[in-house]
Amino acid sequence: MRHGHRTNKKMPTEQDPHVKIESDLYSTIRRGKHDCAFYGKWLLKAAEADASLMTLRRIKDTEFPELDRLDGTCILDFEITAQSLLGMIVNHSMVVVPMYSYEAELLAILHELHFVRAEGPDYFLSLPTTVTPETVERAIIILARTQDSKFYLHPAHLLRCRSGIAKLKKISKIGRWDEWRP
Repeated sequence: MRHGHRTNKKMPTEQDPHVKIESDLYSTIRRGKHDCAFYGKWLLKAAEADASLMTLRRIKDTEFPELDRLDGTCILDFEITAQSLLGMIVNHSMVVVPMYSYEAELLAILHELHFVRAEGPDYFLSLPTTVTPETVERAIIILARTQDSKFYLHPAHLLRCRSGIAKLKKISKIGRWDEWRP
């Protein structure tokens, strides 16, 4: 166990107090008017982010507790994240990301790295200008600072959120990123 990392952490449920606060919150990502060239560049930037993450893992080894924390809760892999999000966006007019999901943590990191940008209440894909180990480290640290005393992260503190996720379940053109599985 490194840096006090909790390996037996249970997944949050609706009964947990912090989830009651955030369980109704969500963010949305809309398709936008992009073409294949944009999507290709976006995926290449995700590959750069993944390479930067690998560099960080090699350089920091055991000196990066924030990365340790994320490794224990979600699959921090920018290529997989980008592919799954892009697949959802292509197949749905809007993708919903519940704030209590691990995908919200990934969305917060993508936002900090400028892979998504806020426009009004929604997020849209955007192309980051620079992705380096330093920018990836900064994004991870920013998310890690939302951790509470029970070791839960709160990406809702970093993202624009809406309330009323229960109302969205009846709309068929909406995909929920937390329900996507390869």
